[in-house]
Amino acid sequence: MAAAASRLSGPFVARLVGPSGLTLEVFRQLLERVDVVIVDPENAEDPATTAADVIVLVEPEPEDWAAVRDAGIPIVLVQGEATDDADVVDSVLAGADAVLHCDSDPETVLAVLGEVSRGGSVLDPSQMRAVAGLARAAGGQPGVALSRRESQILASIADGNSVKQTARELGISPKTVENLQGRLFRKLGARNRAQAVARAHALGML
Repeated sequence: MAAAASRLSGPFVARLVGPSGLTLEVFRQLLERVDVVIVDPENAEDPATTAADVIVLVEPEPEDWAAVRDAGIPIVLVQGEATDDADVVDSVLAGADAVLHCDSDPETVLAVLGEVSRGGSVLDPSQMRAVAGLARAAGGQPGVALSRRESQILASIADGNSVKQTARELGISPKTVENLQGRLFRKLGARNRAQAVARAHALGML
């Protein structure tokens, strides 16, 4: 990660958001090890106004993004799985100021949280190239950039596969398929699978 480790002065507060699970718990423990004060939205009277220096968004569902997007607090996205260039671009466009993997070392996490809380953004060189590459490729013209997984989901939908069939085909859970499918629909401006396929054909993506 490009950011160098730095010490933060005074208490540092992070709002931890994301679905319950192993990744969230692992990252909670990591933050506690570096003495970051954690505010859990479900334990706050008004999550939208909970005072925090930064929001740590861990493997978020669409509703998690919706809950934090208008909070006016910098966002660090934590992913448990490997991400490709399109995923990074999507995350930045959605509002992330930094993208970390859940296995990041404590010093890197602390440095990134500090930089983002001060109004900065932290992307490693490959992530920055992905964002810059999309901007150059767009050339001012609207387009739809799909991640590798989203493209696989689209192809499976076009083949007439159900969510369960797609999950078996790709070796992922039906819940993950549904999440990716929802993100695909939003990108294509579609309300259902049929509209998604029609829109993709119109854009020359199938």
